[in-house]
Amino acid sequence: SLTGIDYFSAASDTRRAEMARTLRHLAGFTALLIGALSILAIVLLRLYQRGKAQTAENRMTTARLETIVATSVDAIVVVDRRGKVIEFNPAAESTFGYTRAEAMGNRVTDLIVPPDAVGDTISTIETQLISPEARRAGRQRIELEAIRKDRSRFPVELSVAKAESSDGEIFVGFIRDFS
Repeated sequence: SLTGIDYFSAASDTRRAEMARTLRHLAGFTALLIGALSILAIVLLRLYQRGKAQTAENRMTTARLETIVATSVDAIVVVDRRGKVIEFNPAAESTFGYTRAEAMGNRVTDLIVPPDAVGDTISTIETQLISPEARRAGRQRIELEAIRKDRSRFPVELSVAKAESSDGEIFVGFIRDFS
């Protein structure tokens, strides 16, 4: 019976040693996992703080740009690739007589370009301001004729900048009434 007790106690010691080794491995793995999660939490916190700071900076930049556009003495009209108005500042409202709500979504050629000059105006803008050759030559402004809501004609100086937006290519027109 002592031999049996010796055998069972040795087997029990072996199982206990294996269990202790398994628990040590599990503790090491758990510590490693907690360390990795802590590092990940620190990295995510820093990314969050950086994103929050970038968002605040973007808001300030957007507010400054909106203020610049709203207070500009020149009419600023932004159109998409199809020529539909996507921005119409207060100076454009006073220059052309349309409210922002009336202008938004309408084709710029229907609003401010004389009907008999639409083709020539578009061609002139494309060749004189937007084309790569015009940009290389340093041409920045052209003189055209525009119309107000009451259909009266007046001379304007136009500068156009091409930009990319989330919806594709847009054109920003800076228009000065020099009548």
